[in-house]
Amino acid sequence: MLTDYSLYTILTGMRLADWIEREGRGAISRLVRETGCAASTFHTHINGKPIAEYQTAKRISEATGGEVSIEELCEPPRRKRTGTG
Repeated sequence: MLTDYSLYTILTGMRLADWIEREGRGAISRLVRETGCAASTFHTHINGKPIAEYQTAKRISEATGGEVSIEELCEPPRRKRTGTG
């Protein structure tokens, strides 16, 4: 059964920062092991730089089970919306 959140994720793609936050402690270490990317790759993306190489983005997306899309990783990260104005 889809929740409102999972439907939103399917329609808009999950941000890598949100995925890491949801996965909790050790998420970046796990991604490093599964993708072969340096931890700095993830920190750099979270801080505003897109993933430049398609194959790198593909490996990261696969490691998140597809929850973070390749397209999401290849674009500058969206910032969380805060407040109403």
